[in-house]
Amino acid sequence: GHGRPQCGRFNRDGTLFAYGCDDGVVQAFHVDTGHRAGVAFAPSPNVPKGVCTALRFLPAGDNANVCVVATSAGVIHHRHLTSGKTLGSPIVEANNGVFALDVRADGATFATAGRDGGVRVYDERTGRCATRLAGGTDAGDDASFSGHADRVFGLRYLDEHADVLVSGGWDNTLRVWDARVADGRSVSTLRGPTVCGDAVDAEPDGTGLDLRVLVASWRDRDAVQVWDLRAGVVSANLPFGACAGQKRGCKPYAARWAPSVGTREGGVAYVGGSGSNEFRAIDVESGETIGR
Repeated sequence: GHGRPQCGRFNRDGTLFAYGCDDGVVQAFHVDTGHRAGVAFAPSPNVPKGVCTALRFLPAGDNANVCVVATSAGVIHHRHLTSGKTLGSPIVEANNGVFALDVRADGATFATAGRDGGVRVYDERTGRCATRLAGGTDAGDDASFSGHADRVFGLRYLDEHADVLVSGGWDNTLRVWDARVADGRSVSTLRGPTVCGDAVDAEPDGTGLDLRVLVASWRDRDAVQVWDLRAGVVSANLPFGACAGQKRGCKPYAARWAPSVGTREGGVAYVGGSGSNEFRAIDVESGETIGR
């Protein structure tokens, strides 16, 4: 056996599911059969050991079934899950632990964030760090900051705005970044969320509701919210308290929008967390829990 799963992801066409464990091992399975795809990937003995904290698939085509994997030791690998090959040399972020990772919609770049509060954008073709996003100024305040003031656990590209990312972490803020900004400063700071896992997700492409971000905070009140990034406000607070007959509530660690095809108007949020250890599907328009 292997360690406990820490993160997971479907590939872009939904045919594979991969998950990473606290011993650094990554496994993938065919969704239709449940059979393992390729072999389980064990961490290389030549890089620092760490927990597998985030993984994302590259777009289909030449990179079909290639997964970018990050660890708490600051190591980033590319792995072709069905052939069992590790592609290229690992990237090591010295003196940093990577807790969040996302790939741009077209696969041209990927971004990481973690212990040091900054966001790094890498060129997918060369593997080189193209941009470091780690500064900014709060509205009405001349004092500068170096990215987030604490660890970052949520990171997401906006599909309709290829160079724009949103991040969240322990410092009770969402920060919006544009990789084209020369000095690497954030372009917006939104106060409130306490993100402790993979709990920041952008509205799926094609819904027509631009710049809405789903955010889940590890807390009892206002735990699941939809933020309008353009207006800088919360557009919806989704109910997520204890269900009838339960003594313990659920504090969320993970949140994702449901795929846009076939979902209800306004979207469906998938949210999971600790405490009562629940997964729920929530209708964003009505706030109704439609599955758990």
